[in-house]
Amino acid sequence: MTYQMYHIPEILLIEPYAISLSASPGIIEADGIETSTITAIVTDKSGRMVNWTKNKFATTLGDITPLTAINANGTTTTILTSSTSPGTAVVEGTITDNPYIHDTVHVQFIRTAEARYNGTLENVPVTVLGTGISVANATVAIKDGIVSIDTTQENASIIAGNATAGLVISVPVTGGSLDATLKDDAIAVVDTVIGNISKIRLNTPTEEYVTSKTDVGTASVDLDVDFQGTVTPYRYLSFKTTLVERYRDLECMNVSDTSRLKETIAAYFGADTSAIADNTPILVYAQLSITDLISSEVMEVPISITLNKDWFDTVARGDPGNVVLFEINETTGELEDDITMTPESIDITGDRVTFRATFDHFSVFTIVARPPAAIHSGSGGGPYLSVPSVTPTSTAVPAPVDDLGRGGDADAIGSSDLGDRPEEKPEREKWSYFIWIILLAIGAGIFLILLWRSRNDKKT
Repeated sequence: MTYQMYHIPEILLIEPYAISLSASPGIIEADGIETSTITAIVTDKSGRMVNWTKNKFATTLGDITPLTAINANGTTTTILTSSTSPGTAVVEGTITDNPYIHDTVHVQFIRTAEARYNGTLENVPVTVLGTGISVANATVAIKDGIVSIDTTQENASIIAGNATAGLVISVPVTGGSLDATLKDDAIAVVDTVIGNISKIRLNTPTEEYVTSKTDVGTASVDLDVDFQGTVTPYRYLSFKTTLVERYRDLECMNVSDTSRLKETIAAYFGADTSAIADNTPILVYAQLSITDLISSEVMEVPISITLNKDWFDTVARGDPGNVVLFEINETTGELEDDITMTPESIDITGDRVTFRATFDHFSVFTIVARPPAAIHSGSGGGPYLSVPSVTPTSTAVPAPVDDLGRGGDADAIGSSDLGDRPEEKPEREKWSYFIWIILLAIGAGIFLILLWRSRNDKKT
């Protein structure tokens, strides 16, 4: 009987070792409609693709469909749909059978809020703030320092009887309100109220952004503009505000060099740019368009930023002097103004803290906690050398942005850029010198042993 021997080849069992996520695009509109494709690649320890692995997905913001998927050719995809709330979605992908194998990617949901006014306001309510007086269906015009309100004769008499000097007449516009401060008492002429005004505030509602950091939480920003009373906004007025979490996300607002912004703030503190990214919870991009406006007609730009108190307690170390609000030119990246917080400029309510400042114009605003490694305290004061303040300059308003830029880079703010790594410690050179001495001694010892053996061999 003859037996045949066969060699059975070894079957290699390929186990998943890593999962890598990417998002395309990395920035989408916060409209509950736009989507980003999340791609997961599963590999073994040698970097080879692993097939037929079941993966599950989750997100902190928006919706994912499907929640589970089996990869083919080492990859699988799922679809992330944005929420109607602006913020950063942290998407996590996990190997179902091994939850220790996971990865995350960040997708930004962006929304630009706009307050606008064009022409005479018709059939709108008019409110005299602080008096409880409000009338409906009025026609309002604000022109050349005068507010005129056409209403019924009875309503005109009510308004004029309560709208005295210093009070504010508020009228709603798309995305906000125009609040006119009276210079003198208003008067009624039949069915029309006329009043001279000293200041006009474009009052916009608070905007929110759900950040990816638990210590920051949801950032709330209230940004308004105060104009001279002689401004005539009815010709055309548009004020846009966009919140982002990372410096690089400002690229979708046509900010030419976002890295320059970070470098400017790093130079202010004398710190590394990676420390600046770590200590920046939110950035605000503001854009104003108004017919025939000159820079001197913008009186003030009040801003308030509210964050979780955890950020103030940990990152800013509970010291108002460690928090600085910056105004930076979006075209040149140069510092235009900086305001260091004081105990009087912050309000703490429960687990939230609000920082307040007033600038004289606007561009890009950001709030930054002073890095612990900062070599000086900047112009906010302190025991170190201060940085000379830069005189604010008036810049042309950039053209409105219609479309969002698209980018697949999904590193969250706070992660160090490759170019931002700290320099090597000088102690390394000292250790290298000691190691070299030790190796030289060992080599000398070996040489003496070999010499001794060779002499013994000759004697024998």
